[in-house]
Amino acid sequence: MTKITSSPNCGNSPKMAFLKEFKIAYATGNVEFLVESITDEIVWNIVGDKRIQGKENVTDELEKRTVDKATTT
Repeated sequence: MTKITSSPNCGNSPKMAFLKEFKIAYATGNVEFLVESITDEIVWNIVGDKRIQGKENVTDELEKRTVDKATTT
């Protein structure tokens, strides 16, 4: 089981809050949130593996992922 732990911050940064939610969505497999949060021009560079371009291609890749999903955040 994966557990997500984040460091507290001032709580006054919308960008930090969004990044936290984005990371949690990825870790828990919330593809819907991820897809709603990206643009058509996205480029996902998976270091040492491949480069995926475009919202449709990234969506397809996210839906194929079978990583251990976090159950505690």
